[in-house]
Amino acid sequence: RNLEQSKEALQRTQKELEKSEQDMKNLRAELAELEDKASEVLDECRQAEEALPAVQEEKKNLLQEMKTLKDAEHALQSEALSIKLKIEQIDSHISTHQGKVKYWQKEISKLSLHRIEDEAPEELAVLGEAELEALREPEAVTRNIALLEAQHHELRPNLSAIAEYRKKEELYLKHVGELDDITSERDKFRQAFEDLRKQRLNEFMAGFNVITNKLKENYQMLTLGGDAELELVDSLDPFSEGIMF
Repeated sequence: RNLEQSKEALQRTQKELEKSEQDMKNLRAELAELEDKASEVLDECRQAEEALPAVQEEKKNLLQEMKTLKDAEHALQSEALSIKLKIEQIDSHISTHQGKVKYWQKEISKLSLHRIEDEAPEELAVLGEAELEALREPEAVTRNIALLEAQHHELRPNLSAIAEYRKKEELYLKHVGELDDITSERDKFRQAFEDLRKQRLNEFMAGFNVITNKLKENYQMLTLGGDAELELVDSLDPFSEGIMF
């Protein structure tokens, strides 16, 4: 019986030994695996240590980039605020100019051109968008308007003088027409006088030549060969100085 117990104990011991050997084998395998993992971890640690300066440099660059982005963000916020203020100023200017436009439209509606007698009535010219766009300096236009208004007040034109001028012009043209008629009539009489003067001269010279020739013939007959003739003292104007024998 003791032998059987010993055999059983031996078998148990062998089984435990086999189990222990298997456990040792498993532990060695786990140890080898752990050593491999430890080696990998050491390699990774070494690689991490080697990559650490690059990572630190990249971190530094990222921090610098973040700072740059924050500065840019602050600049954009400042610019956005400035643009917002400018927009508010522009809106204020637009509102002011809209008020001015309404005011001047009201003032323009009061304007009218003075009607000139014998001429078709005119209307005030209205500028189109293209013409208004050409006025690139509204302030200069405003200054010109103020200057023209000042000159208008200084001159104080008498608009009724235009009608008076029309009447004077009509009377002047009437007198000019009368003068032309009188001048034409005078020229007719002058031409008639000149024609009569030429006719008298021509007839006188014709008669003078006949008388001179007859005188010469009669004188030669009376004196048996003598010579006598009549001469004009002024051949250009025979009626002024007379005749010489």
